[in-house]
Amino acid sequence: MIESQQFSRALLEDLFVRAEEIKREPHHFIGRLAGQVMAALFYEPSTRTRLSFEAAMLRLGGRTMGTYLLSKFKDVKVWFVAPPEVAMRADLKAHLDEHRVPWVETQDLDAVLPEVDVVYMTRIQKERFMDVETYNRVKGVYRIDARAMSLMRKYAILMHPLPRVDEISPEVDADPRSAYFRQARNGLHIRMALLDRLLT
Repeated sequence: MIESQQFSRALLEDLFVRAEEIKREPHHFIGRLAGQVMAALFYEPSTRTRLSFEAAMLRLGGRTMGTYLLSKFKDVKVWFVAPPEVAMRADLKAHLDEHRVPWVETQDLDAVLPEVDVVYMTRIQKERFMDVETYNRVKGVYRIDARAMSLMRKYAILMHPLPRVDEISPEVDADPRSAYFRQARNGLHIRMALLDRLLT
């Protein structure tokens, strides 16, 4: 099993450089993974991530079969904003403590938005709840709209793994700080760089 804790900063930076090379000169990477087969194991539903990895593998000439790393950087502070029902797991918070990355846990999104450089918004996943009543109580508690964007710094960016449900209003799509569409595009090149690094 691969976890973000396994990556060193040097490896991350190497992946970023390789992803830029793939983005700039994709023809140099065609067929590099010919004869290789990737088996992707997803323990939670993630159609976009799965398809993006499969597309990355196919572009590199291989075949497929089916079934967030910040502690490596300095001067990082992490804010976790969530209802108690879906609070960040204790093992991930322990990992941050081990690497002396300061973090704050709160339910007040408005208080956090002016303080951060990056907002990584995700939907509250129905599949994480044992009962529908609890899910319905918390599913719409956070929403990024024009009012929320007005609280963010002028150079901050808004990210999201996609697809969204109603946690980000389409009215903010045109805001240059909304990075989720280019995030999805760049994600393909990062996955190609990761596969290329692992299998060549």
